[in-house]
Amino acid sequence: MRWRLSGPILAAAMLAALPALAQEDQGCRDWQADPARAVDGCTRLLGVLESSGSARWLYKEKGYGYAYFGRAEAHAALGENDLAIADYTLSIRNDPSAVAYNNRGDVQVRKG
Repeated sequence: MRWRLSGPILAAAMLAALPALAQEDQGCRDWQADPARAVDGCTRLLGVLESSGSARWLYKEKGYGYAYFGRAEAHAALGENDLAIADYTLSIRNDPSAVAYNNRGDVQVRKG
């Protein structure tokens, strides 16, 4: 007799296997709605990546780039320009993107 897993059981097993990364990721995304929460969420995501890595990201650098970019967006929304520039720079080092370069430049212009 062959075992067959039903869809809901398989989905539940997959969700149970995921670390708390999903919650950290969600907190890192909502920088427009609640920038302070996003700073905390992205910082937690960076901690998770540092301590355990992630199977979710093909390359760990992409995960770091995503987390630093999200935290930079939140810092920029809060008016914390120096912190935003530092996080955009770290995002660019881990996963260079035109958006990160552009946003870092925008913050530098706002800063003067």
